[in-house]
Amino acid sequence: MGTSLCKPVHNLKFSGQSQEALKRIKTQMSLYNLGAALLMSGTIHTILTKSSPTQIAYNVTTSDWDLLSKAAGDWPTAVKNIIAKEAATMEINTTGAESEFWGGLSSCLRR
Repeated sequence: MGTSLCKPVHNLKFSGQSQEALKRIKTQMSLYNLGAALLMSGTIHTILTKSSPTQIAYNVTTSDWDLLSKAAGDWPTAVKNIIAKEAATMEINTTGAESEFWGGLSSCLRR
């Protein structure tokens, strides 16, 4: 069910700028009381909360993107748009695998 917009990302390393963006996304999500929804989704939990942004490298697979998209299906449109906008901004401000991750996150939330 993966799309060409949500490709796997391998050896992802977050810069300080991305780590700050992840913190902003977490804050935005908590404002909408989505903590429980995140914990129900093992993939989201692994990508954004369980693993530290300072971890050496991530591998985000097509199935991770599919699970993310499904889990986000129940989120209010406003929340998806806020996070997708943050991710789109980070896609422009980063390079390599990091940029691919942010682009994939933005695309998955908008499909």
